[in-house]
Amino acid sequence: MDGSLVGYRSHSILCYGTNSANCISAVKCGKHRQSDLIIWRQTGISTDGRFFDCKGHRKGKSSQTIRVKHTKAGGDKPKNIILGFIIVTGGMSAWITNTATVLLILPIAIAVVSQVGDSSKKGKFATCLILCVAYSASLGGLATLIGTPPNAIFGSLSESIGGVSISFFDWMLIGVPISVVSLFVLWIYMTTATRLDNKPILKNKDVVIQELKNLGNWTRNEKIVLVIFVATAIAWVTRGLLWKDLAPFVGDHVIAIVAVVVLLMLPSGKKRQRLLDVKTASKIPWGVLLLIGGGLALAGGFTATGLDMWIADKMMFLDGMDYIVIILVIVTITIFASELMSNTAVAALLLPIMAVLGTTTDIDPILLMAPVAFATSYGFMMPVGTPPNAIAIGSGHVSPKQMARFGLPFDLICIPLVTVMMVFLLPLVWAR
Repeated sequence: MDGSLVGYRSHSILCYGTNSANCISAVKCGKHRQSDLIIWRQTGISTDGRFFDCKGHRKGKSSQTIRVKHTKAGGDKPKNIILGFIIVTGGMSAWITNTATVLLILPIAIAVVSQVGDSSKKGKFATCLILCVAYSASLGGLATLIGTPPNAIFGSLSESIGGVSISFFDWMLIGVPISVVSLFVLWIYMTTATRLDNKPILKNKDVVIQELKNLGNWTRNEKIVLVIFVATAIAWVTRGLLWKDLAPFVGDHVIAIVAVVVLLMLPSGKKRQRLLDVKTASKIPWGVLLLIGGGLALAGGFTATGLDMWIADKMMFLDGMDYIVIILVIVTITIFASELMSNTAVAALLLPIMAVLGTTTDIDPILLMAPVAFATSYGFMMPVGTPPNAIAIGSGHVSPKQMARFGLPFDLICIPLVTVMMVFLLPLVWAR
């Protein structure tokens, strides 16, 4: 377990180093266009705003109360418990980072595992629950444009390379159906693969309810933070649907920064304290922002050096094939690449290549780039694929061997699933 986590951290350092070096190199060479820098600022601010909102939630008990109230609905039947955790984890990871979601949910999952009375069922139930928490965090992030870094990178590159601005609502038209279907398939697959029955399994079925009681009632500050978060989410979703033309200068990044300013200005009720203070705000994961910026710089490097065109030329064997076959190949390559390197790096590597490939094969580049953005979140076999995978290994309830055993078949199930959904949904919603 420790070795796996060390390996994951080493890989993360390598990825950060590569991206940072590329970013610095690009700035020194003066190869960043002004529009590229503006797009990076907008992407960074939108993601940054989400982190500040997340910190506002975590400063109080609002996020804890939400997750406990929903997980208690699972009762004491294994399949119901698993489904409850999948719904809560998937829903939360659409709005806050996958890593933060797993760190919030995992303690409750482990507490539930400790209440399993039958030792013969405890092992497989723990494996199923912990893996479902990790996997559903990745799949839930597909629902929104800020759910995971590859989504944000796609949103930026689709505008700078493809010339298409993907709004928050545009993404959700594709992301929500794919996320919901994938989460349902995850529940069916994991409960079947681990051979869980649905007989009551907990010796203390009130363990989650007790957690809720320990949290107490909602405070005034928690309610205000929740209202601000919901208002921000509604503004993101409705901008592209209702009022984009009325205020074209207001992008997702502006909405995010307004929410942050409100949190920093509103008093908390305590003397000289605000809902979100500078000390709390400074604890946001700046490394993720560097990772996104580095990913954009890496993609820019591929474009500036012509590497994307060279690789796309080697993939011209796809020209003339049916669209569904092309998407199948792209999704397969992306998913297995995500098992060996971070999904952010995979997105930065493949998205510019898909843009060039689309141009040379007479296919809308967006229809080739989007499958890459989605498929990067389907690496379930290796700890290095996503931070939630590494955290699951670190919990002590899942071994790397078990993750590979259950993750590989799920990868193989998701390849045709993602392919079919991409083929039918993308031309219907995003085709130009």
